[in-house]
Amino acid sequence: MEVRVQGTDMDRSQYDPRDWTQVLRVQANLRETRNASHGTNADPSVRETPSQSRETPQTATTPGLQGSSTQLRVLHTTAQKIKQLPPLPPDGFKVVFRSQGGLDLTTLQPRYLLTALMQAAALTDPSMLTLQIHPVNNTCTVSAVNEKDALKLVQLQHITYDKHEYAMTAYIAPPDGSVRGVITNAYWKESPQELLADLISRNPHETILDARRMGLTRSILITFGQATVPRKIVYGGGLHL
Repeated sequence: MEVRVQGTDMDRSQYDPRDWTQVLRVQANLRETRNASHGTNADPSVRETPSQSRETPQTATTPGLQGSSTQLRVLHTTAQKIKQLPPLPPDGFKVVFRSQGGLDLTTLQPRYLLTALMQAAALTDPSMLTLQIHPVNNTCTVSAVNEKDALKLVQLQHITYDKHEYAMTAYIAPPDGSVRGVITNAYWKESPQELLADLISRNPHETILDARRMGLTRSILITFGQATVPRKIVYGGGLHL
């Protein structure tokens, strides 16, 4: 399989609530399996680096084009901020929100933004949620203790903040430690549910968390809850390398 480059997003607009229910259930099963393998629940003191904090801007300059010392300092400071993001709870279901314009998340206090998200999702217990605002890309991540809260959050399309309504997009982030791979010339006309179900049933030895058609191509992006991308995968009865 081709290895997917970290940081390239799929088109999340194609998801609907049924897709997210399936994705969350698979992630929950993975957590149960991991906890069982350790003989207990995951240790909340274990600190893992969230997927969101791995996005580090390029600091190299274009050949032949020297950046000013001020620009380089800004890039260095930005990279340091991203590296220093504290880890979110490792066992949480992570929902990533992106502002669609008009709302600069980096200027907001986390507790007020979390309140706005909770009100929009009709949630009442802030102790079940942890919010982190990304310092650069105008996104925030909410870690939810249970999948029901995560499902309500990921379906949000708007929030009201300071009496103004703002458009948002959201998606469920892969769990920490996951990897992605791509198979080509594979997609036909399957629904997202059919696509994921086929991959899981035909590849019982792989931990497949999510799968999605890449744009309008016939390629499929697969998320695995394991350390490495497998060398081969079976989909629709065909063997893909």
